[in-house]
Amino acid sequence: MIIGMLRLLLFLISIYGYQMFLKKKWNIEMECSLIILFSSISCILFLAGILNIMNIAFWGIFGGGLILSGIFLIKRHLKIGFSFAFFFYVVAIGTLFVILYYEKYFHYDNFSHWGLIVKNIYRNCRFPNFQDTMIHFQAYPTGSACFIWYVCRIVGYSEGNTLFAQAILTLSCMMPFFVLIREVPWRNKLLLTMFIVVESVIWIIYGAARGIGLYQLLVDVLLAAVATAAFTISYYYKNHIIKAVLCVTPLLVFDVCIKNSGIIWVFAILTELLFFCFVNKTELRKSLKIIGIILGASFVFRILWDRHIQMVFDNASTSKHAMSLAYWTKSFRAKSPEDLHTITQRFIERAFSLKDNKVAVLLLVSVIFTAILLKFYKRTVAKVHILFGCIFILGVTIIYQVGNYLMYIFSMPGPEALRLAEYNRYVITLECFILGVFSVFLLDIVQLLDQEKKINCWCSRFAVVLILVGLLISESADIKYLVRQKDLQSSLNNNIFASWRADRIRLDKLVDSYHIAEGKKSLLYVGDQNVNFRADMARYVLYSENIKAIHSDQVSQLKNANQYDYVIIMEHDDIVDSWLADTSIPFEENECLRTEDYQYIPLQKYLQALNKEQYIIFMSVKDEASRAYTKEMADSFKSLGLKENLMDGFRYSYGAVIDGDIVVYEHLGEEQIKISGECSGVKYDLISAGLRSGNQSSIILDGQEYSQNLRGINIVVYDKEIQKVIDSICFDTWQLDGTYRERSDQNLIVSQF
Repeated sequence: MIIGMLRLLLFLISIYGYQMFLKKKWNIEMECSLIILFSSISCILFLAGILNIMNIAFWGIFGGGLILSGIFLIKRHLKIGFSFAFFFYVVAIGTLFVILYYEKYFHYDNFSHWGLIVKNIYRNCRFPNFQDTMIHFQAYPTGSACFIWYVCRIVGYSEGNTLFAQAILTLSCMMPFFVLIREVPWRNKLLLTMFIVVESVIWIIYGAARGIGLYQLLVDVLLAAVATAAFTISYYYKNHIIKAVLCVTPLLVFDVCIKNSGIIWVFAILTELLFFCFVNKTELRKSLKIIGIILGASFVFRILWDRHIQMVFDNASTSKHAMSLAYWTKSFRAKSPEDLHTITQRFIERAFSLKDNKVAVLLLVSVIFTAILLKFYKRTVAKVHILFGCIFILGVTIIYQVGNYLMYIFSMPGPEALRLAEYNRYVITLECFILGVFSVFLLDIVQLLDQEKKINCWCSRFAVVLILVGLLISESADIKYLVRQKDLQSSLNNNIFASWRADRIRLDKLVDSYHIAEGKKSLLYVGDQNVNFRADMARYVLYSENIKAIHSDQVSQLKNANQYDYVIIMEHDDIVDSWLADTSIPFEENECLRTEDYQYIPLQKYLQALNKEQYIIFMSVKDEASRAYTKEMADSFKSLGLKENLMDGFRYSYGAVIDGDIVVYEHLGEEQIKISGECSGVKYDLISAGLRSGNQSSIILDGQEYSQNLRGINIVVYDKEIQKVIDSICFDTWQLDGTYRERSDQNLIVSQF
């Protein structure tokens, strides 16, 4: 961790060099410049990824920041300029780094896409293409992954560091809040500062009990955080529109590069900027310029991404959630009129339900807050801003929910759309943005009240609203779980996320215990719970597309273990435990088979190697040997001169002695077989008993037992030339067509394969 902290320090030095540059060159406040820089870096890397020059871009950005810091240090311009915002951010970064350093993913979507895409980019230093068959969501933009990759290239790659990178990205979106209270005197700033700190913490952990937040890479909160930062910066620079546009354009482009739905926030912030153009009586030409810059930059990146995925993937335009007319048409036509009616009805019920609807509560609070201010507040300009804020929140809510509805209709597959899959998660983005906009107006109004020496008077009027907001954000963000760990554990024990976390711990333990390598072909028995989740998790952890997960109805497929590099038992239940107790496959601790440690020897191939004059072959069946016995095996028996067909003898006894090309003895029957004799000077005693006649195998040569006495066909081979037993083996033809032998256990027969 110490090395990681030192590398983190280099990252901060590089970023600070750019912050100083923006401050000196364009007088952009340090609180705003952080998210502007992070967004700009992400957009540059996004473009570099499309051009396949990510490494070059990385060294240019990182090295450029270090050089700028060095220049400012030499010129003695590198002044830290202490502020609480700076202090809070540094402490928060250090705390997050330590907290997240050893963390692991456990959310489904990290394994199916968000964590997988970061892992892929980090390993290849490029965007995925047709070679990366593990990437299924090909149309998803990689904007957030670019920033995470950049941070991990500096501080080192681990799942914890990827979580850390996204956390500081979200946290940087909260920093512009501090600039809104910059002019408030210290005597009144403490309460507002603590409000921002608490809200920043809430944003980072938002949705913890719903499986997202601090420990996942899902972008639902991040989308809203970047949009909120853009709204805050635009509001702060509302009297300097061109400066506002230049500052927020990287953020809006970044939102588009994070997720396809980011385009909604582009139009939302554009609406805000045009409103301030109208209030400030900005000339039409400048307003059109603003529209051109923001929409032009956003759509250029959107078009570049669409062209990129069409070039590097074969079916990108029809992959899941692709932004293409072909996919929308295909998805829409797959839904029947009854499906569309059901989706519409269920969506309306969810959107307008008052049960667990935080959006509705937020809207209600906003309306109450606006009504109070309009009634009692005297400043006309402020009233206009407040009224705009309320209308803006209502408008964004309507547009966002309409967009959500259209996604279920045109983009989401039928079965998922019918159950409104992930609705609660998607609406989190809206919840966060409304909360952010509300906070901007609240902080600005408090600052104005302080300037008018009326802050104490208004605190009583705001008290009810502040309490409502406090309770709301506390419940929405599940902040209570930070201070009451028992509640968190109780919550997790009653939902799917606890099961996902347990599965991740279980798989990691198996990987570590049995040294399971990445990129191999693996078969997983996962029981009947979380089948798809466990399959995607294994694909991610083992970093292989060749992963097959089977459930209890498919347990018999475990007999095909020889076709895989690893066979892993993820879940123990009565069905698989019964199967394991009855198999001859050499699982370690009934958990894992590493086929690389064994050689699988098919019975037919083994018998072919025995067809030599120098061998005496002794065969004895125990228990049952007919169920997996095939015609091809029977043909191999015939090549040795044997005539009996084991397929005709379920649980029969069978014994045979072959000396070179002479069949000395062979018999198949229900009764126990017990014979003695001598071949080429070797004295033998042979016993074979099927399940119903004694369940035993014994092959004694010159007074020594050699049979493995296992279910199936026990074979002992004696070499007349060197005058000793060269092999003892058993083929469980009740279940398998071959047997496993440790690779370290080499012998003359096996070496011929």
